[in-house]
Amino acid sequence: YYAANWLKHVRTYLTTPVTLDELAKAYHYSGKQYYRIFKTIFGITPMEYLIFSRARMVAKDMRISGEFQESVYNLARAFFGEDVLLFFCGRL
Repeated sequence: YYAANWLKHVRTYLTTPVTLDELAKAYHYSGKQYYRIFKTIFGITPMEYLIFSRARMVAKDMRISGEFQESVYNLARAFFGEDVLLFFCGRL
């Protein structure tokens, strides 16, 4: 139950910038503690999970739109505007 809340919390940042410390703050951990615990539980880091979730969001949009010709860059730009690198990097 607790672990599911962590994933849900990370997913709330699919379209907005976030740092590891900001994610950790919600659970009263340091960024380092949060990173270690998250990786132990899920096998990936919080930021990896966020990036994979963002990629799934864009892939889903590609399937729904039926426009497979559209590049990932253009779809990511539709979600993140000019700050398209946010899609790939978390917070810049």
